[in-house]
Amino acid sequence: EMMMIGLCWSLLDMNQEIAMSNNTYFSMEVYNEYTCDMADKVMKLKLGDDYDNYIEEDNEGNTKYTEEGQDMFIDILDDFCNYIAKFGMYSEADRDDT
Repeated sequence: EMMMIGLCWSLLDMNQEIAMSNNTYFSMEVYNEYTCDMADKVMKLKLGDDYDNYIEEDNEGNTKYTEEGQDMFIDILDDFCNYIAKFGMYSEADRDDT
């Protein structure tokens, strides 16, 4: 829990004008890059040395998650996105302009 709070504060640093009472919408590119990076870091911390068991390399040397690793990553990513939403931080895609 404390680690997630620390991760949220680093996201807050991305926008110094943020007001906790207002929602802040980040571009899809910034939001996706940041949340995916944080989810991967959490996954690495959670798994430790076992992290390597959840990634694999394709024929071209690109690294990707195994099927089980992808499921775990998505779960962590969803949790992280839900957590930062409590602080009013969203992707532009989440903005409701209707």
